Amino acid sequence: VSHNMAAVRTLCTRAILLCRGAAIFDGHTDSVIYRYLRNGSASVTSWTRPADIPRNPTYFTSISARLEGEQPSLCLALWASVRCERSKCSKVFVAIDVSDGLGAPLMQAIPDKPLLELSQGVWELSVRVELPPLIPGCYTADMWLGSHFSETVDHIRSAVSFEVEAS
Repeated sequence: VSHNMAAVRTLCTRAILLCRGAAIFDGHTDSVIYRYLRNGSASVTSWTRPADIPRNPTYFTSISARLEGEQPSLCLALWASVRCERSKCSKVFVAIDVSDGLGAPLMQAIPDKPLLELSQGVWELSVRVELPPLIPGCYTADMWLGSHFSETVDHIRSAVSFEVEAS
């Protein structure tokens, strides 16, 4: 089971598309990937943390996105809620990773002021990522928090996705 479409395409000649644990399509890998991208990740513009995902003292509670502008000047607008459960949380950095529909990383964006000094409570972030010219297709964005660039506090993979329709 994988959401990494590049690995699925490389390793498999046949695939099964699952939805809530049930097989909804079975066929050639390219056909299954096409259906997955068209019906699954292309329309996920918001994410809310499920209760069963483990949490550190600082974590994302929700993330939403909107694609703005027109080619070649697209911008990904992101909003995130971050909760700090301690009276004094460690400083955290924010980063956004953008990948193509096959899961291949394209870029990492770091806001102008990536370091956040949080205290107890819920904090709202707003980030705009200027995207390079993109070919039509589906793309995903990860949101990352870390106390250092090598130490992860929270990482939501494929938190939101967006579709570029025109080149």
